[in-house]
Amino acid sequence: MKKRATFYAVKQKILFFTLHASVFSFTSYLVQNLCKYKKSITFVENYFQYETLVYLYIHSYQLVILC
Repeated sequence: MKKRATFYAVKQKILFFTLHASVFSFTSYLVQNLCKYKKSITFVENYFQYETLVYLYIHSYQLVILC
C-alpha cells in the first residue's frame, strides 16, 4: 500500500511540474507573439503585457494547486 501511495505522489508531482511549465511557456509564447506582430510597442504596453503574464502565471499556479 505504501509503495502505491509513493508512486501516486510522484506521478502527481510530475504532472504538476509538467503542467506548470507548459502553461508558463504557452503564456510567454503568446506574449512574445503579441510583441512581435506590433510595429511600435510603448513602455506602457510592455508593462501591461508583463503584468498580464505574471497574472496568468500566478493564476495557472493556483489552478494547478486546486486540481
